[in-house]
Amino acid sequence: MSTNGMAVYCKGVTKPISQGQPSSGLRGIDLNVRLGELLMLVGPSGCGKTTLISVIAVSWTTTKGNAWFFSRMCGAWGRHRNPLPGANIGFVFQAYNLIPPSR
Repeated sequence: MSTNGMAVYCKGVTKPISQGQPSSGLRGIDLNVRLGELLMLVGPSGCGKTTLISVIAVSWTTTKGNAWFFSRMCGAWGRHRNPLPGANIGFVFQAYNLIPPSR
């Protein structure tokens, strides 16, 4: 599929999360991110930010809908991690888990 200048294209993405979580996951998400566009995904805890990023960058499969990353369908890597996001997507974590606490 050609995504016509889109780096990320999501249409009707649905991904429930495991039971016992405070959120119901993603329900019919549409998202277009153009090539070269800077996007910040913000929202309250439990709204599906990490789930959406995981569908795009880590290639979790969707229950419904489709997601493409640089014209390649997310989830097409099977059990292997998507090789593209490491060079193309940056993450800012909520907690400083990668930096040891200063003393």
